Amino acid sequence: MRTAHDKVTLEDFSLKGMHYAKMTGVMIATHAISDSFLMMHTGVGCKYKTASQAAQHDLAEHPNVREAWTQVSEAHLVAGCSDRIGPFARAWWERRNSAFMMVVSAYFIELTGDDIPEKVREIEQTIPGCEMAYVPTKAPNGGLFDGFASVLVEVLKRMDWSVPARPREAAVLGHFFTRYEPDQKADVAQLRALIKQAGLNTTSVLFSGAEYSNAKAAPLAAVQVVMPYCATHRSAIGQIVGARQAVDVDLPIGFAGTTRFVRTIAAAAGTDLAAIDAWAIAQTEAVLGNFRRLSEMLARYEWVVFADTPLAAGLVSLLLELGVRVTAVGLREADGALGGRAAFDAVLARNGLQLPDDAVVVEAPSLRRVKQLCVERLQRSLVGILGSTHELAVLRNLSPAERPRNAGVLLEVGFPSDDTHSVLSVPTFGFAGAAAWAQRLVEAVRRPQVSELRHEG
Repeated sequence: MRTAHDKVTLEDFSLKGMHYAKMTGVMIATHAISDSFLMMHTGVGCKYKTASQAAQHDLAEHPNVREAWTQVSEAHLVAGCSDRIGPFARAWWERRNSAFMMVVSAYFIELTGDDIPEKVREIEQTIPGCEMAYVPTKAPNGGLFDGFASVLVEVLKRMDWSVPARPREAAVLGHFFTRYEPDQKADVAQLRALIKQAGLNTTSVLFSGAEYSNAKAAPLAAVQVVMPYCATHRSAIGQIVGARQAVDVDLPIGFAGTTRFVRTIAAAAGTDLAAIDAWAIAQTEAVLGNFRRLSEMLARYEWVVFADTPLAAGLVSLLLELGVRVTAVGLREADGALGGRAAFDAVLARNGLQLPDDAVVVEAPSLRRVKQLCVERLQRSLVGILGSTHELAVLRNLSPAERPRNAGVLLEVGFPSDDTHSVLSVPTFGFAGAAAWAQRLVEAVRRPQVSELRHEG
């Protein structure tokens, strides 16, 4: 991971589209357990920054349903403030009856020297039926995905790994579930369906919006499917699961990506791979057979993708498989937390794909760089741009002088997606996800009055 001493250019210090702190990752993971509660031992500002990230992204479940804060002031800091955690935690447990409570604090509070971990352990003894954990935010702080994986590790540490494992069952560790809307629920259903195709039943998905008791069932599974969002804590997870078979996978996005996902788990389960291959070929042809006559309109565009590394690798793979030209990719997370360019290239290689020779891949692009990459392409051709709310906002707010010569299609993806919400079960994972994305791409380029970068004159 890069340190402050490695940052020497203006780009290093420019605002990024995924400039999230660790507390936001803790919030996302806690929000993804339906009967959990996040107790933020913070001052005035931190709680708003944390909650607001999910409040607009998730219109199905507001994060305030399962979070509160202790409201630490300067006077509390002087007197010692860890005693505030207990009354707040007990009061909110009585209101919500949560099965799991995560405590997170702000860096400036942790620097006071209060023994917050010990205080949390004491409080846990006074709340029956509720397990409590604490994640610090002081250095080292790996940002969003460090916070997310830290919660996963704390949950796994509280499980009973001595129970006998069931050989025909799998658990998914580290699914990046960010909202309770049908698109995210559809991806959980796809994970279960793909694992079923590989010959196993799914005991639990961490995280999936299910209750804490479902998460706690993970040790029952002999196969632990480890998602790429576990990268920052992969070693710790391996130590916790112990003798269980831990299987690392890429996201099941696109035709090759979905096939490899199922094959990898099937190999661990001892399932017939020939049958898997025949199924995958049939599924691929079923999607592409309907798509081929519509693909020409997509090929008229250059495509640019901004997403975290695992998602970017999956989406770029799918775009290449659909026969379109990707000319720029921005890997959104800071400091290569999920593997950066090396991990991105490795996924494409495993899928048997490669970018055009003139394609640009940028790690942690600033919003200034996002604008530059897109506007220079929009000056020469039609462009399709995939990105989060933050990247697309830069392009939606171009000044008259910056307005490009050509039309652009904007498609929102990733966290946050504040303007794109689902009513139907529209997945990204699996062959169903490939079909859904093909549909979404075609609709976007066929309806420029909705999705183009319109300009005057």
